[in-house]
Amino acid sequence: MGFDLIAVAPVSADGENFHNTCWGWRPLWQFLIEKCPGVLTDKQIELGGYNDGVLVDESQCLEIAVRLERMLAKGEVKKYEKEYKRFQLEVPDEVCKFCHGIGKRNDKHLVGKCNVCQGSGKVRPYVCSYPFEESNVRDFVAFLNNCGGFEIW
Repeated sequence: MGFDLIAVAPVSADGENFHNTCWGWRPLWQFLIEKCPGVLTDKQIELGGYNDGVLVDESQCLEIAVRLERMLAKGEVKKYEKEYKRFQLEVPDEVCKFCHGIGKRNDKHLVGKCNVCQGSGKVRPYVCSYPFEESNVRDFVAFLNNCGGFEIW
């Protein structure tokens, strides 16, 4: 599943659409919620994690863009990216839910070494699958400045 942000009134090719996989969108949306308080409504915040067509209007887009541009210029986004990646590296492994931590499976799908944890009994937590990158924020800002508002599909 991915998230397609479709422009309401694009003024350039940069503002026509913005696509992220669910893996890239969720950390970006969370970052936006944390770093741009007061711009989005509670309903928009909630629905931003779904493909239901929630509308973010042009004035909100431009306000978010201004705030993110300031953060980019100050190096705050790069700092957040580094801290986010450090957190992902430091979060401890979890017990594999498929083999219950024993490294072997005996179920209708597999008998033998667990193919999920490769026999270790441990897996990286789900949060480690969600990247946050400054470049994604930069691309998002370019979209925000040129989209005239957007809907999330």
